[in-house]
Amino acid sequence: MDIKVLGIDLGKTVCSLAGLDEAGAVVFRKRLQRHRLLDFLATLPPCVVAMEACGGAHHIGRFCLQKGHEPRLMSPLYVRPYVK
Repeated sequence: MDIKVLGIDLGKTVCSLAGLDEAGAVVFRKRLQRHRLLDFLATLPPCVVAMEACGGAHHIGRFCLQKGHEPRLMSPLYVRPYVK
């Protein structure tokens, strides 16, 4: 998988993921249980991980830094649902 940007919608129990390539085209979409998210992030090659800033996002952002990813937290004002 050639993922440059990984967008994560953090939910209470389920997280929605969208992987994008360099051109911004969607490579994959997944829904993972929250407890499996960290295992999935550990297997990905380094990329930009974008998510809405919330309480759990800071913990996941620190984990991403440890695994070589570049976390980017966005204000909830600029976040909207993924549109097909």
